[in-house]
Amino acid sequence: MSGPEAIAIIKRLGISQRQFAFLCGLHPMAGSKWATGGQLSGPSETLMRLLDERPELLEVMKRLQAATDKAADKKVRK
Repeated sequence: MSGPEAIAIIKRLGISQRQFAFLCGLHPMAGSKWATGGQLSGPSETLMRLLDERPELLEVMKRLQAATDKAADKKVRK
Protein backbone atom coordinates (compact mmCIF):
# COMPACT_ATOMS: atom_id res chain seq x y z
CA MET A 1 0.00 0.00 0.00
CA SER A 2 1.33 3.41 -0.88
CA GLY A 3 1.71 6.23 1.59
CA PRO A 4 -0.83 8.46 -0.18
CA GLU A 5 -3.39 5.61 -0.07
CA ALA A 6 -2.83 5.29 3.68
CA ILE A 7 -3.20 9.03 4.22
CA ALA A 8 -6.47 8.99 2.27
CA ILE A 9 -7.81 6.24 4.53
CA ILE A 10 -6.79 8.16 7.66
CA LYS A 11 -8.61 11.23 6.31
CA ARG A 12 -11.74 9.17 5.61
CA LEU A 13 -11.60 7.93 9.20
CA GLY A 14 -11.74 11.56 10.34
CA ILE A 15 -8.62 11.55 12.51
CA SER A 16 -5.21 13.11 12.25
CA GLN A 17 -2.08 11.23 11.29
CA ARG A 18 -0.77 11.73 14.81
CA GLN A 19 -3.97 10.34 16.37
CA PHE A 20 -3.79 7.32 14.09
CA ALA A 21 -0.18 6.66 15.06
CA PHE A 22 -1.04 6.94 18.77
CA LEU A 23 -3.98 4.54 18.50
CA CYS A 24 -1.87 2.00 16.61
CA GLY A 25 1.23 2.28 18.75
CA LEU A 26 3.26 3.66 15.85
CA HIS A 27 5.92 6.35 15.92
CA PRO A 28 4.25 9.79 15.64
CA MET A 29 6.22 10.50 12.46
CA ALA A 30 4.83 7.44 10.64
CA GLY A 31 2.12 9.50 8.95
CA SER A 32 4.63 12.09 7.79
CA LYS A 33 6.76 9.33 6.30
CA TRP A 34 3.74 7.98 4.43
CA ALA A 35 2.70 11.44 3.26
CA THR A 36 6.08 11.89 1.60
CA GLY A 37 5.84 8.63 -0.33
CA GLY A 38 6.86 5.97 2.19
CA GLN A 39 5.30 2.55 1.79
CA LEU A 40 3.36 0.63 4.41
CA SER A 41 4.24 -2.96 5.10
CA GLY A 42 3.49 -5.76 7.52
CA PRO A 43 1.14 -5.06 10.43
CA SER A 44 0.65 -1.38 9.53
CA GLU A 45 -0.62 -2.27 6.08
CA THR A 46 -2.86 -5.03 7.40
CA LEU A 47 -4.38 -2.73 10.01
CA MET A 48 -4.90 0.03 7.45
CA ARG A 49 -6.67 -2.34 5.06
CA LEU A 50 -8.85 -3.65 7.88
CA LEU A 51 -9.87 -0.13 8.93
CA ASP A 52 -10.57 0.80 5.32
CA GLU A 53 -12.89 -2.19 5.06
CA ARG A 54 -14.43 -1.80 8.54
CA PRO A 55 -14.09 1.83 9.72
CA GLU A 56 -16.32 1.14 12.74
CA LEU A 57 -13.36 -0.73 14.26
CA LEU A 58 -11.74 2.64 14.91
CA GLU A 59 -14.18 3.10 17.80
CA VAL A 60 -13.08 -0.25 19.24
CA MET A 61 -9.46 0.89 19.03
CA LYS A 62 -10.32 4.13 20.83
CA ARG A 63 -12.07 2.24 23.66
CA LEU A 64 -9.15 -0.13 24.03
CA GLN A 65 -6.68 2.75 24.15
CA ALA A 66 -8.79 4.54 26.77
CA ALA A 67 -8.88 1.39 28.92
CA THR A 68 -5.11 0.99 28.58
CA ASP A 69 -4.56 4.62 29.58
CA LYS A 70 -6.85 4.22 32.59
CA ALA A 71 -5.00 1.10 33.76
CA ALA A 72 -1.66 2.88 33.37
CA ASP A 73 -2.93 5.82 35.44
CA LYS A 74 -3.89 3.44 38.26
CA LYS A 75 -0.41 1.93 38.28
CA VAL A 76 1.20 5.37 38.50
CA ARG A 77 -0.96 6.35 41.49
CA LYS A 78 0.07 3.30 43.55
